[in-house]
Amino acid sequence: MSRILLLPLLGLCEHCNALLNLEGMTADTMDADIICPKCNKMTTHLSFGYEKVGDDWKKIRWPGKVGNGFGWISVKPDRDFAVGSVEVWVEMPPFNY
Repeated sequence: MSRILLLPLLGLCEHCNALLNLEGMTADTMDADIICPKCNKMTTHLSFGYEKVGDDWKKIRWPGKVGNGFGWISVKPDRDFAVGSVEVWVEMPPFNY
């Protein structure tokens, strides 16, 4: 069974490279201290691919498929992809009612 994750909510721990997922976290999570569940170290904006540019934050890298696992890539994927049993959607598909 595949696990489906959304790309905008993913990161990679800057300490141990574990996959991080913000799904289900509250809106104020980006201002919160997030501890990696694998290595128990505090993460920063680096774990979510952001860089401070002047007064603004810019997304400069995304978790992507690198070899047989996840790694950082510098160009946002333009289509969904899978890594093992994890399916990553680039964006949420529209709901058809």
